[in-house]
Amino acid sequence: MAGKILVVYATKFGSTKEVAENIGEVIKAKNIPVDVRKVSSVKDLSKYSAIIFGTPIRMGKPISEAMSFIKKYETGLNAVPVAFFSVGLYMKEDTPDTREKAIQCMEPVLELVTKPVSIGLFGGKIDYNTMPVILRWMFLKDKSGQLSEGDWRNWESITSWIEEILPELRREVRG
Repeated sequence: MAGKILVVYATKFGSTKEVAENIGEVIKAKNIPVDVRKVSSVKDLSKYSAIIFGTPIRMGKPISEAMSFIKKYETGLNAVPVAFFSVGLYMKEDTPDTREKAIQCMEPVLELVTKPVSIGLFGGKIDYNTMPVILRWMFLKDKSGQLSEGDWRNWESITSWIEEILPELRREVRG
Protein backbone atom coordinates (compact mmCIF):
# COMPACT_ATOMS: atom_id res chain seq x y z
CA MET A 1 0.00 0.00 0.00
CA ALA A 2 1.27 3.46 -0.86
CA GLY A 3 2.14 5.88 1.94
CA LYS A 4 1.62 9.56 2.55
CA ILE A 5 1.44 12.14 -0.24
CA LEU A 6 3.14 15.52 0.09
CA VAL A 7 1.53 18.53 -1.55
CA VAL A 8 4.26 21.15 -1.52
CA TYR A 9 4.03 24.64 -2.96
CA ALA A 10 5.82 27.91 -3.48
CA THR A 11 3.74 31.08 -3.48
CA LYS A 12 4.10 34.85 -3.62
CA PHE A 13 0.59 36.15 -2.99
CA GLY A 14 -1.31 33.08 -1.79
CA SER A 15 -3.11 31.82 -4.89
CA THR A 16 -0.89 28.73 -5.29
CA LYS A 17 -1.26 28.01 -1.56
CA GLU A 18 -5.04 28.00 -1.95
CA VAL A 19 -4.79 25.56 -4.87
CA ALA A 20 -2.43 23.31 -2.87
CA GLU A 21 -4.80 23.35 0.11
CA ASN A 22 -7.71 22.44 -2.18
CA ILE A 23 -5.72 19.54 -3.63
CA GLY A 24 -4.92 18.39 -0.09
CA GLU A 25 -8.61 18.46 0.85
CA VAL A 26 -9.54 16.36 -2.21
CA ILE A 27 -6.90 13.78 -1.26
CA LYS A 28 -7.90 13.81 2.42
CA ALA A 29 -11.57 13.26 1.47
CA LYS A 30 -10.47 9.99 -0.14
CA ASN A 31 -8.93 8.87 3.18
CA ILE A 32 -5.41 9.11 1.80
CA PRO A 33 -2.77 10.46 4.19
CA VAL A 34 -1.54 13.84 2.99
CA ASP A 35 0.57 16.77 4.18
CA VAL A 36 0.30 20.23 2.61
CA ARG A 37 3.44 22.31 3.14
CA LYS A 38 5.14 25.43 1.87
CA VAL A 39 8.57 24.69 0.36
CA SER A 40 10.34 26.51 3.18
CA SER A 41 8.88 24.14 5.78
CA VAL A 42 9.96 20.89 4.08
CA LYS A 43 13.22 19.39 5.33
CA ASP A 44 12.89 15.74 4.28
CA LEU A 45 11.06 13.90 1.49
CA SER A 46 11.82 10.36 2.68
CA LYS A 47 8.50 9.77 4.47
CA TYR A 48 6.46 10.46 1.33
CA SER A 49 5.56 7.95 -1.35
CA ALA A 50 4.40 10.62 -3.83
CA ILE A 51 4.73 14.36 -4.25
CA ILE A 52 2.58 17.03 -5.86
CA PHE A 53 4.52 20.26 -6.39
CA GLY A 54 2.97 23.63 -7.22
CA THR A 55 4.46 26.93 -8.31
CA PRO A 56 3.17 30.22 -9.58
CA ILE A 57 4.45 31.35 -12.95
CA ARG A 58 5.80 34.89 -12.91
CA MET A 59 7.53 36.56 -15.82
CA GLY A 60 7.35 33.35 -17.81
CA LYS A 61 8.99 30.99 -15.32
CA PRO A 62 8.55 29.30 -11.93
CA ILE A 63 9.43 31.57 -9.03
CA SER A 64 12.97 31.29 -7.63
CA GLU A 65 11.81 29.72 -4.35
CA ALA A 66 10.27 26.86 -6.37
CA MET A 67 13.40 26.31 -8.43
CA SER A 68 15.61 26.32 -5.32
CA PHE A 69 13.46 23.57 -3.83
CA ILE A 70 13.51 21.51 -7.04
CA LYS A 71 17.31 21.76 -7.26
CA LYS A 72 17.80 20.90 -3.58
CA TYR A 73 15.50 17.86 -3.70
CA GLU A 74 16.05 16.75 -7.30
CA THR A 75 17.17 13.22 -6.31
CA GLY A 76 14.19 12.66 -4.01
CA LEU A 77 11.75 14.05 -6.55
CA ASN A 78 13.06 11.67 -9.19
CA ALA A 79 12.71 8.67 -6.82
CA VAL A 80 8.91 8.76 -6.33
CA PRO A 81 5.85 9.53 -8.46
CA VAL A 82 5.65 13.32 -8.85
CA ALA A 83 3.05 15.61 -10.36
CA PHE A 84 3.51 19.32 -10.93
CA PHE A 85 1.02 22.13 -11.20
CA SER A 86 1.44 25.75 -12.13
CA VAL A 87 -0.82 28.68 -11.40
CA GLY A 88 -0.64 31.78 -13.54
CA LEU A 89 -2.20 34.28 -15.85
CA TYR A 90 -1.22 32.39 -19.02
CA MET A 91 -4.12 30.10 -18.19
CA LYS A 92 -6.77 32.81 -17.81
CA GLU A 93 -8.25 31.01 -20.81
CA ASP A 94 -7.63 27.33 -21.42
CA THR A 95 -6.73 27.04 -25.11
CA PRO A 96 -4.12 24.97 -26.95
CA ASP A 97 -2.01 28.13 -27.36
CA THR A 98 -2.14 29.11 -23.69
CA ARG A 99 -1.44 25.51 -22.63
CA GLU A 100 1.63 25.46 -24.87
CA LYS A 101 2.89 28.72 -23.37
CA ALA A 102 2.22 27.52 -19.82
CA ILE A 103 4.03 24.21 -20.37
CA GLN A 104 7.01 26.11 -21.81
CA CYS A 105 7.17 28.04 -18.54
CA MET A 106 7.66 24.73 -16.73
CA GLU A 107 10.72 23.75 -18.81
CA PRO A 108 13.24 24.61 -16.04
CA VAL A 109 11.46 22.17 -13.72
CA LEU A 110 11.22 19.46 -16.38
CA GLU A 111 14.95 19.65 -17.04
CA LEU A 112 15.52 18.43 -13.47
CA VAL A 113 12.55 16.13 -12.85
CA THR A 114 12.14 14.41 -16.16
CA LYS A 115 9.26 11.94 -15.72
CA PRO A 116 6.35 13.59 -13.93
CA VAL A 117 3.07 11.69 -13.71
CA SER A 118 1.25 14.81 -14.88
CA ILE A 119 1.46 18.59 -15.13
CA GLY A 120 -1.63 20.57 -14.19
CA LEU A 121 -1.89 24.02 -15.73
CA PHE A 122 -4.29 26.35 -13.95
CA GLY A 123 -5.35 29.97 -14.08
CA GLY A 124 -4.30 32.28 -11.30
CA LYS A 125 -5.71 35.17 -9.36
CA ILE A 126 -4.99 38.88 -9.06
CA ASP A 127 -6.06 40.38 -5.75
CA TYR A 128 -5.10 43.96 -4.82
CA ASN A 129 -5.06 43.04 -1.15
CA THR A 130 -2.28 40.48 -1.48
CA MET A 131 0.29 42.36 -3.51
CA PRO A 132 2.59 45.28 -2.79
CA VAL A 133 1.52 48.55 -4.41
CA ILE A 134 4.70 48.70 -6.49
CA LEU A 135 3.80 45.44 -8.28
CA ARG A 136 0.23 46.41 -9.17
CA TRP A 137 1.33 48.53 -12.13
CA MET A 138 3.05 45.51 -13.73
CA PHE A 139 -0.22 43.71 -14.41
CA LEU A 140 -2.54 44.26 -17.35
CA LYS A 141 -4.93 47.14 -16.94
CA ASP A 142 -8.52 47.30 -18.15
CA LYS A 143 -9.94 50.14 -20.29
CA SER A 144 -10.29 52.42 -17.26
CA GLY A 145 -6.60 52.04 -16.43
CA GLN A 146 -7.33 50.05 -13.28
CA LEU A 147 -5.66 46.77 -12.45
CA SER A 148 -7.86 43.96 -13.68
CA GLU A 149 -8.51 41.94 -10.58
CA GLY A 150 -9.93 38.50 -11.01
CA ASP A 151 -9.83 34.84 -10.13
CA TRP A 152 -9.29 32.54 -13.11
CA ARG A 153 -8.79 29.34 -11.13
CA ASN A 154 -11.17 26.61 -12.27
CA TRP A 155 -11.78 24.58 -9.11
CA GLU A 156 -13.68 21.88 -10.98
CA SER A 157 -10.74 21.41 -13.34
CA ILE A 158 -8.29 21.29 -10.42
CA THR A 159 -10.38 18.65 -8.63
CA SER A 160 -10.77 16.60 -11.83
CA TRP A 161 -7.02 16.72 -12.43
CA ILE A 162 -6.10 15.44 -8.98
CA GLU A 163 -8.74 12.70 -9.06
CA GLU A 164 -7.44 11.58 -12.46
CA ILE A 165 -3.80 11.33 -11.39
CA LEU A 166 -4.25 9.89 -7.88
CA PRO A 167 -4.10 6.24 -9.04
CA GLU A 168 -0.69 6.84 -10.64
CA LEU A 169 0.58 8.70 -7.58
CA ARG A 170 -0.53 5.85 -5.34
CA ARG A 171 1.67 3.32 -7.09
CA GLU A 172 4.68 2.06 -5.20
CA VAL A 173 7.92 4.04 -5.15
CA ARG A 174 9.89 3.84 -8.39
CA GLY A 175 12.74 1.42 -8.33
